[in-house]
Amino acid sequence: LRWHSRKRLPDMDILRVLGRHEQGSKALHCRIQLGSWSEDASCRLGWRPFVVPLKLLSEDDCEVVSCPDGCGWRGPHRDLDKHCSLCEQIRSITAAVRAAGGGAGELTISLSWQNGSAATDFDMSVDHPCGKCISYDRKQCLCGGVLDVDNMGEQDGLSCENICWPDESPPHGEYRVSVRLFRGHKVPCQVLVKFGLKPKLITLSADSFVVGKSKEVVTFELGPAGLSFPSDKAQRFRRASIVVLATKSLSASLENHEEEEEEESAWDGNTDSGGWFRLASSTNTRLRIGPPESFKDFGPLEVACSSLPLEMEFPVSKAKPSRGEGRRS
Repeated sequence: LRWHSRKRLPDMDILRVLGRHEQGSKALHCRIQLGSWSEDASCRLGWRPFVVPLKLLSEDDCEVVSCPDGCGWRGPHRDLDKHCSLCEQIRSITAAVRAAGGGAGELTISLSWQNGSAATDFDMSVDHPCGKCISYDRKQCLCGGVLDVDNMGEQDGLSCENICWPDESPPHGEYRVSVRLFRGHKVPCQVLVKFGLKPKLITLSADSFVVGKSKEVVTFELGPAGLSFPSDKAQRFRRASIVVLATKSLSASLENHEEEEEEESAWDGNTDSGGWFRLASSTNTRLRIGPPESFKDFGPLEVACSSLPLEMEFPVSKAKPSRGEGRRS
């Protein structure tokens, strides 16, 4: 049997995607169904076949799970191993700070490093909205911030430093965390920023430091909504600003090529002109379905095959600039 003939057979591994978009409407509706069927009333009610990209996801990968250690994290099962590794590092740093007599508060900033055969002495400092800098030579501030652990390193041991606001709410504004290698061998270190239940861990390699010089590790804003960190995109933009004019054209070309390759690899295939797609198996499968190419203002949606048939709306997302747009020469 030819493919188009097989579409009319009772096969639950055949998927069809239909869509409907009324002129002037901001909503893009999508109807997804398993099992081949002949043209039915849906196509006479304004639905039409959609050519859309699809990605098959295993049910296990997409299942939402919680951290087994009870830290409050929830996310896809595919991210659990990565989170557990991060969670273990955070617990290790927190335990080292506690063992060294350090406290905790609404905002806590900790530095941790593993010494080698000789002791390494790092110094952490935090410039904060009061206009002062909390460091080894100014361990307390009137706003309530305090450096309560100042470690000079121990041979073959785990060392840490800690700055927190144990009794007062930290002031709102910009914070800049810096680390200086005061003396000793270069070793990797980690800076942990904790505000409530939302930690951020920054790892620095040994090559990041020069003896006697301070390095700014992270900058963040504290406001009514909590912490906000500069986006990776903003950091890339600042780095790109130092590139000479002669290399801009080449850089833009390479970036376009990388974005195209990444976009292509994100999908397994497309539905055909009739909206059909053959699945390897619909059992324990989730689907990521992208919007049609002509609807750039919408983002992808995810569905479980076990919940089909469904009628859904594609989420609205910011449209990506087309090639050549949004870039300045």
